[in-house]
This record gives sequence, structure tokens and C-alpha cells, in this order.
Amino acid sequence: MKCLIIVVIFSFFLINCNAQKNPERIGRTSVSIFNNSNSMLTILLGDPSVKMDTFKLKENQVWSSPTYKNDPKINIQTQNHTVAYQLRLGKSYMIFWNKPKKYWDIMEIKNRE
Repeated sequence: MKCLIIVVIFSFFLINCNAQKNPERIGRTSVSIFNNSNSMLTILLGDPSVKMDTFKLKENQVWSSPTYKNDPKINIQTQNHTVAYQLRLGKSYMIFWNKPKKYWDIMEIKNRE
């Protein structure tokens, strides 16, 4: 019995350590967004026909969205210019400064694993 308890505790310890080594993967019902800037950015994310939620992303932060049933849309505003894109669930994106166009833009990036 004592041996069984030790095996269970050891197994729990190994599983817990392994979970900490592997970073959390992006879920199938959310999107991951990396704010590649030196300032906090505000985005609108969600389904425009239902509700767009406002989120603040800290500088150089990788952020995972809440869960969605459908692919969400994102709006990012730079002064009087708004960029709007349809995102795909389970994908990762990066917000970056588009120098030629002079506004915040977004592009899909490889999922972080």
C-alpha cells in the first residue's frame, strides 16, 4: 500500500512538471495575439453582429482571447484609420507597425508551441 502511494505521488509530480515545461497551446476556440510594440494597444474583438469586446494588450504581450463559437473579427484603430480583419480560431496573430502605411496592422504568424 505504501509503495502504491509513493508511485501515485511520483506520477503526479512527473505529470505536473511536464505540464509546466510545455507552454499552453492555443485552443481551437480562441486566437492568440502578440502585441509587437512598445506601448499598450486597445483592440475590439468579437462578432460585430452580436458584440465587439474591448481588450487592452500590454507591450510585447502574447495574449489569448476568450472562447468564441465563430471566427472573431478584430478592429485596431490608429488615429482616424481602422484596420478590420476576420481572424480564424486556433491561429496566432501579431500586431505590428506598418511603416509604409503608417498604421497598426495585423498578420498571421506561426502558432507558438
